[in-house]
Parts: sequence; C-alpha cells; structure tokens
Amino acid sequence: MDEMLAGAFKSTFTSGASDEVKESAAVLLARGNEAKGKKQWAEAVACYEKVLELDPENTGALACMGYCQGSDGLSDLARCEAHYRRLLEIDPNHALAYNNLGILLKGKGQVVEAEACYRNAIDRDANFALAYYNLGVLLKG
Repeated sequence: MDEMLAGAFKSTFTSGASDEVKESAAVLLARGNEAKGKKQWAEAVACYEKVLELDPENTGALACMGYCQGSDGLSDLARCEAHYRRLLEIDPNHALAYNNLGILLKGKGQVVEAEACYRNAIDRDANFALAYYNLGVLLKG
C-alpha cells in the first residue's frame, strides 16, 4: 500500500515541460507532500496549486489536492471531488483516485456511484485490498 501511495503522489508530467519547470514542480510537490504529512493543509494546497500552474495535468498534484481538499482541515468536498474527477479524466487507470472518490461519494450518500468507483479501483489493481474492504463495507450496508 505504501508503494502505491508513494506512486500516486509523485510528480507526473503529461505536458512537454522543460527540465527547469519539471525541477521547480518537483520541489513544490515535495514541499506540498511535507506539509501534507504535517497536516498543514493550506500550505500543502498552495504548493500543489503552484505545481498545477506549471503543469495543469500533473496527476501527482491532482491526487494530493483531492486528498487535502477532503481532509478534516479543509473539508471542501466539492473541490476534492473535482480534483479526483479531473485526475481520472487524465489517467483513467488511477486506482487510488477511484477508491478515494468512492469514499467521498459514499459519504455523500451516492452509494451506487461509490460502488462503481470501488469496482473500478479493483479492476485497475486486483491487489488493492483497501478498495475491496471499502466495497465490502458498502455492500454490507
């Protein structure tokens, strides 16, 4: 699980950014991840927003923004959902984004869509134990 999380939150450039821009974004992403680790949500979000200014389709920053926006410190669920949905437009195989979106949707009472998200996560990563667990909890009711 730790390897999947680390991979989900790394800098992933989809555009033809220069090496200088990639380096700047990597530094900002690392700062954001450090702030996220300390639950300094606003600081983390500020760093991720700068990454997204440099590369609007940076999947690592989008994943982290979704996570932070859904945190207890910010609880901006609309923005959280928007970041996960944008991430899935860019990378439709991002199992962690499907799982996290499923958690958010379950919390909003959208159980049919939450179930679909968990199943999509499992389809993309058959070893994703947390997605199986979340699906099981949802189905148990």
